[in-house]
Amino acid sequence: MVFRPVAVAFDPRLEGLEHRVVERILARLDALERHVATDADTAAEMGIVQSRLLARLEGRLAALEGGAGRGSDAAAMLSSSHPVAVAWVLGALSGLTPPARIALSAPGDAGLPLALVGLGHEVAVVDAVPLPEHPRLRRDGPEAGTLDAAVVLCAEGADGPVPVDAAVVAGLAPRLRPGGSLLVSTPQRSGDDPEAALAGLRLVERSAVVPTPGGPWEVAGDGSAGDGVGLLRAVAEG
Repeated sequence: MVFRPVAVAFDPRLEGLEHRVVERILARLDALERHVATDADTAAEMGIVQSRLLARLEGRLAALEGGAGRGSDAAAMLSSSHPVAVAWVLGALSGLTPPARIALSAPGDAGLPLALVGLGHEVAVVDAVPLPEHPRLRRDGPEAGTLDAAVVLCAEGADGPVPVDAAVVAGLAPRLRPGGSLLVSTPQRSGDDPEAALAGLRLVERSAVVPTPGGPWEVAGDGSAGDGVGLLRAVAEG
């Protein structure tokens, strides 16, 4: 299967989520590949997107396998919650029928927009970053209209994860169709109110990822206790 290396690349950082997330992703991608097998243009387009994404993943995995020292790309990946958040997003969105309309804020991650486009979705990027040319990838704006999903992931700063911009979440939430999902990753402490980051939408799923001593971040229960990065899914009600 063409996309299987993508799921495998996330697997070492999925502690507790790998079976549920990866199997849902693989099932969805198998169905999508069967659907486009007779469409030469779409299949060619997916091949281009896949090759770009896989090249980035292979480079990152090579850095990990090389055992690079402190300050390297490998160390940055191991000390970041972002790979787990990305796997969570792909699993949470695997049930969307393409082409779904998705708004995305994922500072510093050029691979996630391409992964979502490769799944057949229309992606509107909120961040002010350079975008590769693709007919289903554009910068977010008023013309983007109603959304099937919105994704806002926290950035990584020098001192760790940075809280998401509340104004970005507040701008995207009202544009979700009834039943549309808002996915947010943001730093949290045990006493924080998770719904404060959801712009009034109903919280339906909560988990958290926490750093392990000298190793990667991993999922820790339902996120109701302890410090870490909260993974929050809310739904728009019509």
